[in-house]
Amino acid sequence: MLEMTKIDDYDRLLNKLMEGALNLTTNTKVSIMLLNHLTGELETIRESIPIPDNKTRNLRSDLGITGLALQKEEPIRADDILQYKWRNIYVEHWDDTRSEIALPLVIDGVTVQIKTQLKKSASKTLGVLNIESPEVGSFSREDEAQLWLLARHAAILLDKCDYDTKINQLRNIERSIAEEKKYEKIMQFIVRSITDTIKFKLVNISLIEGNYIKTKYIAGIPKNLKKDFKKMATHSLDSDDIQADIVRQRKIEVLDSNDPRLDPNIFEKFGHDSIIRVFIPMIEQSTNRVLGTIEAGYPKEYRKYIYEQDIEILKNFVNYATQTLERRKTDIIDRITHEFRSPIVGIQSHASFMQRRFYDLPDDLIEKKFNDIITDCGILFNQIGRLDYFLRGIDRQNIRIERTLIFRDIIIKTVNQLRPTIRSKGFSIYDIEYPDNCNRIAIFTDKAKINQVVYNLLINSIKYAIKDPNQFHIKLEIEDKPKELCIKFMDWGTGIENDDRNRIFEAGFRAQEAIRNDVVGSGLGLAIARNIMSQFGGDLLLTNLRKPTEFQMILPKKTKEEIENDLIY
Repeated sequence: MLEMTKIDDYDRLLNKLMEGALNLTTNTKVSIMLLNHLTGELETIRESIPIPDNKTRNLRSDLGITGLALQKEEPIRADDILQYKWRNIYVEHWDDTRSEIALPLVIDGVTVQIKTQLKKSASKTLGVLNIESPEVGSFSREDEAQLWLLARHAAILLDKCDYDTKINQLRNIERSIAEEKKYEKIMQFIVRSITDTIKFKLVNISLIEGNYIKTKYIAGIPKNLKKDFKKMATHSLDSDDIQADIVRQRKIEVLDSNDPRLDPNIFEKFGHDSIIRVFIPMIEQSTNRVLGTIEAGYPKEYRKYIYEQDIEILKNFVNYATQTLERRKTDIIDRITHEFRSPIVGIQSHASFMQRRFYDLPDDLIEKKFNDIITDCGILFNQIGRLDYFLRGIDRQNIRIERTLIFRDIIIKTVNQLRPTIRSKGFSIYDIEYPDNCNRIAIFTDKAKINQVVYNLLINSIKYAIKDPNQFHIKLEIEDKPKELCIKFMDWGTGIENDDRNRIFEAGFRAQEAIRNDVVGSGLGLAIARNIMSQFGGDLLLTNLRKPTEFQMILPKKTKEEIENDLIY
């Protein structure tokens, strides 16, 4: 036991436990089996002599003498496994076994959390130290007492080692998260770390959008059911749902299956009556604002409590991940606000110039100055829309679904918005080619949101156009299909590199060519545009890289009620 206390490596500790068990007994075989609390199996991870291939290596935690010791949380000694009392209990590992002793690796007085309160009264079972002998009555009461002392001491040290191992693994993961620039990959890192390292089976990251809290990332739900889960797991922040309550209370809470704040429909459909779960608010440190919640849980059949230690690990990791997302968001906001300065300085300069010399200026110069101001206002308007979307997402309370003529209400309106920008580049709006017979095509949608998507696509075609006005050309086509509308945007500008085809829709991504050529941008336009299309049940696709560069906007043809129902979720 003294030698074990000096060991801080999990594998070496297991080896020393096996060595101790062999030294305390004679002519025995030893196996160490650890409980997988997600599957309920006792998994053999150490054995003094290999178990034959035709024998069971892993065992259900309710079977065998080992399972009995685990269930009772006390040593079980079988002097002769051929006795009648063991006939329906004993599970064979080694062929020549006649006596067996199983000692649970258990810790008493462990602190657990129930709702919001900590209680130091639970036990924690890690596994079983199992020893078998070919001799009848091989283990005495004294052997049992000594081995039991060894097993309990080992359990405490193994638990500490496991804690330290998880902490070290998460530190490495945190470094990877800090280096990662892609939002989606950061979120995948977080989910995978909670399942693989902290060993929770269910993970649900819910984020606040407008007045709703909505499941965005999920693990532990069958792939074919994830879409249904996300659709159902959207709740108003004013509701009595547990996610909304965690946001309001800002407290960590552990729930069992009978809490009235749990959504009964989700609870029943996804079998959550068998899951014990912890809910942790994601709080942004700089603003003290709740961004969302992380829900994590596992089957309570094999571990009926969530221990304070695991909650502490999870909470620290969640806090770190939230800070990383906060830093990343701050970087993007800084980039957006930096873009505000140029048009503001432009407006200020033009207004000051005209204020001083208005009555001396010729009409054509006054018109040019006003056009420049209008251009800068359009840039500001677009940037404000990006900032608003980045901070709040789609505000469902301000969505207005109405019958919309695609050509007149969106495309022509957007081109008119961009007319001063097109002129300032030396291009002509007459080099924008429209499709024939598109005036009457109409769908139900939100004009302002779809206008934002079209604006982003057209402004990119203008920003990345070749400087020669004779080569400026934008072509639009519309395919009116039975269930969807496809709007194609084509331009003959600088194009997109093949290596960037999968990255251009990432928030914050900017191509090296754009940076080298000093093209102003935040890297958010296409990410926001695709997200808007996704929210409305459509999509935004890159279908050709250059000559022409082609994007396709896919808008579903749905009734007003269908779209509004989809947007709720």
